Amino acid sequence: MNPQVEAIQAKLRQIDDFQSKGLLRAEEAEPQRAALMKKLMELLVPDTPAPGLPLRVRVWGAVAMLALVGGFTAYLISGHAGLRARSEQILAQGKIAAAQDAQSRKERLERIRRGESLAPDAYGRFQSASGAAPASAATSGSASAPATRTGASAAAEAIAPLLSGRVTLDPKLARLVASDDTVFVTVRTPDDPTGLPLAQIRVEVSNLPFDFDVGTREMIGSPDRFLHADKVIVTALVSKSGRGRAKPGDLTGTSAVVAPWSNNVRFVIDTVVR
Repeated sequence: MNPQVEAIQAKLRQIDDFQSKGLLRAEEAEPQRAALMKKLMELLVPDTPAPGLPLRVRVWGAVAMLALVGGFTAYLISGHAGLRARSEQILAQGKIAAAQDAQSRKERLERIRRGESLAPDAYGRFQSASGAAPASAATSGSASAPATRTGASAAAEAIAPLLSGRVTLDPKLARLVASDDTVFVTVRTPDDPTGLPLAQIRVEVSNLPFDFDVGTREMIGSPDRFLHADKVIVTALVSKSGRGRAKPGDLTGTSAVVAPWSNNVRFVIDTVVR
């Protein structure tokens, strides 16, 4: 360390010692301390400016900075940055999944139109309407046409239901219904609970508990509406008036949100309309 710096520091410690022992008054110690601190700062922080960098060094520094900033900017603009590449990959996967889903729905609709089963057998095969016709139908003359029609109709009737389940009545509410009250089992989309139903079945209270099967005959409007639904809800209404719109005194029940192809939807009619 610089000897002058050490000497000034020793004098500062001496002033502090004298002041603490009462040998030096505060108004005398402060000017001396200030003068010594000024000298110490002059020794530690010289007022002469630092030597400037050569021009060549400054030029090379500027070039390096431009290259670094420009390279990073070009990397981001090029489209190969990690986040953008990942987002493009996710978008491509989403388009593929949407195309596959659309193709699957189209195939299901075609099987319905041809009277084929939507449920595969134990070997993963789909039964066709033509394959369901009995072998005895291959007779000569005019009898072959009715037999063929009967076989196709039977195959269409044997199509697995698109949606099935069971609705029951809460025993606590049994005293509020009559055997000839009407029960409406309705299928809708969750985001349109009061709109046009996708399908509907009408039975009487005497049929409860009721095992419902929703097929093409129970659909309202085009089957495409049902096939393009991602989720559905099933509601049951016990109507005193025989109308499908709930009124005070009617009973209702609603299922959980399920997939359109669920085969074990179970819920209870447990609410009185107020």
